[in-house]
Amino acid sequence: MAKGLRSKVKRSFRRAKREDSVYAATHAARVNRLHSKLARKLTTDTDGDLKMFGEEGQEADDAPGWSPRSPSPTPAAQHWAYTCLGLVNPEEMGVEGVRPLRSTAWEDQLGWLFPSQN
Repeated sequence: MAKGLRSKVKRSFRRAKREDSVYAATHAARVNRLHSKLARKLTTDTDGDLKMFGEEGQEADDAPGWSPRSPSPTPAAQHWAYTCLGLVNPEEMGVEGVRPLRSTAWEDQLGWLFPSQN
């Protein structure tokens, strides 16, 4: 019954319309308009009591932070990012896998539950 919506030919025609026609130009204009509106909102202060980027010689690119163009983040910032995002730090990887980040003292106390792998 819904085969017309799943048809490969119809989907390819819709994709072509999205990418190569008036719809693509309309979408690009919409994205550009929303981007400029958001950029304007981020750089304006309604109350006038905050120092915004771009004022007094400070540009948004010179702001402190974790920029993709910065040479490398500090180790503390890098560790924080890996921890918050649940990623594995490449420096902690080895041939045997990831070094344990947690204490294994409780496993030592309950050794009878965890037989040795030797």
